[in-house]
Amino acid sequence: MGEKVLSYHDILLRQEDLELLRGPQWLNDQVIAFYFEYLLREKHQDGPAFVSGATSFFMANGGAADVKQTVASMRLAERPLVFFAVNNNPFVDVAEGGSHWSLLTFWRGRFFHCDSAAGLNRSVAQQLAAQVGPHLASGSASKVVDAKTVQQVNGYDCGVHVMANARALAGALCTTPPGGGMEG
Repeated sequence: MGEKVLSYHDILLRQEDLELLRGPQWLNDQVIAFYFEYLLREKHQDGPAFVSGATSFFMANGGAADVKQTVASMRLAERPLVFFAVNNNPFVDVAEGGSHWSLLTFWRGRFFHCDSAAGLNRSVAQQLAAQVGPHLASGSASKVVDAKTVQQVNGYDCGVHVMANARALAGALCTTPPGGGMEG
């Protein structure tokens, strides 16, 4: 493990994490988790929840009791808006695997999926929604709606798209009146 560079609340960044920002590189969970923590602490303290890739992966692949406990401990059902970083790692025993990031958003009782690679992570997003949906709000549907999303033009910007979409949606949806939405 490399030199510790930054400790920010619950997130620790090491030199190798920062090297990814020089590009062109695929961002890891730590970089995305750091940015989610920043958005939570600096921009949206009383609004949305931001769930890291590692926690999203755990909830997508965990048992029902573990998922219920995690949702409760993070108080996700109390949040008006929840963002999940989604990774397509198919191996539960391999940390930091996979090849693509996307963003799953829970808002007003529905799931919306922003995928910069034309739905590559759709099945993973559906799996996560099926696991957490029943614990987020009464009557929540686990159906996932594909949201219009800018598409990446290379094989490594998916993490940047996740962070940019989370920032833009948090800013827009936290101020959207009832009746406004993400579809269309």
